[in-house]
Amino acid sequence: MDTVVSTPIELSQARSNISPSEAFQNLSNEARQLNIDCFDCYGDQMLSPNNSWLRTFEMTLASHFGMEDAVFLPSGIMAQMVTLSVNREFSDSLSKDSFLCHYSSHILLHENDAHVELIKMKAIVVPAKHAEEFQNPMSFSDTSSLILSTLPSTVLVECPHREIGGKCTSWEDLIELSKLCKEKGIKLHMDGARLWEAAAFYCTSNDRDIKSLCKLFDSIYVSFYKGLGGLTGAMLLGNKAFITKSRVWIRRFGGNLFTLAPYAISAYVGFKNNVDTFQAKRDRLRHVIALVSRLVMEEAEAVDSSNGGQASVLVRFDPPIPSVSLIHVYLYTDIQSALLARDECATICGINPISRNLKEGRYGATGQVYFEMNMGPANFHISDEDWITGWRTYLSVLRRTVKE
Repeated sequence: MDTVVSTPIELSQARSNISPSEAFQNLSNEARQLNIDCFDCYGDQMLSPNNSWLRTFEMTLASHFGMEDAVFLPSGIMAQMVTLSVNREFSDSLSKDSFLCHYSSHILLHENDAHVELIKMKAIVVPAKHAEEFQNPMSFSDTSSLILSTLPSTVLVECPHREIGGKCTSWEDLIELSKLCKEKGIKLHMDGARLWEAAAFYCTSNDRDIKSLCKLFDSIYVSFYKGLGGLTGAMLLGNKAFITKSRVWIRRFGGNLFTLAPYAISAYVGFKNNVDTFQAKRDRLRHVIALVSRLVMEEAEAVDSSNGGQASVLVRFDPPIPSVSLIHVYLYTDIQSALLARDECATICGINPISRNLKEGRYGATGQVYFEMNMGPANFHISDEDWITGWRTYLSVLRRTVKE
């Protein structure tokens, strides 16, 4: 008789994998749910929301964020390049060919120098602090002197900063940045690819809601395939003049597709089904990180007392308490050892605590690797017992690996 091998529980996997056929079947059902019975045509630019489901979607998002207008487009990279291009056109600054951003910005790390090769713009970079093991988000004190000395056409703030564990620029700093940019005629833009997640950090009272947050910015970009689970797609939001000019630049970049229906429909449904879930996801992540952090400390203390020496912790979380529903998990070992321990852990208890997508630590972080963990529908309902069992087993295996 053949042995049936069960699939391990994946603690770090936020969304379940589905096949293309399942995704397209879901898309068909979603179109029916939204009563969408026609395709948009080149973005339905000339139609009113009363006559276009796509324009209705765009204005629904504009209303949600308290912005005047919005436009859907295929990708976030395009959204960022369009924003920089439009703001340069509107700028009177002698340095209008430059923009300011944090060193961890997506534009710098993941877009193959699109800002240089496509639109010939220069990035003024808020640098990392290389002496620090874990980095801080962009702050007013980090940026004000740079802004005043360079007067770029755009200041870009990522909310949250994905590449440093989902940390967020403080509300107070955003207010000061907004004031300074307005005084100097500089556009303040939010890379809000994960604004859905950031809302759980910022929107904590009636006077700190999503509209109050977005009011601090001239323009915002949001993504739909990450936390919302859409196929792909992005939305740019701003005033009417900005969006009107953005539509021109989207055409120039080839983003004004004959139809955006497959992407926009899945994005629309992702928004409707998930927009109010991120507070609960952040709270759940905080809960399990607290559980695992206690295990990590207990394991190190037990090793310390048993061998009479000082045992260092094997795992740290950055930040220690999640700001949003994502966090970085640091393992004090090398990639090969971390993955071998992962595989052995799955064999022992049927649980994989860590991702296979490991990266080397950066800046002050030596002798460690890390991965990003998000809380989502696939891991939200995993029991505390499974989190504890998986991580306790993994720590035991990893400690033995490190000793060897």
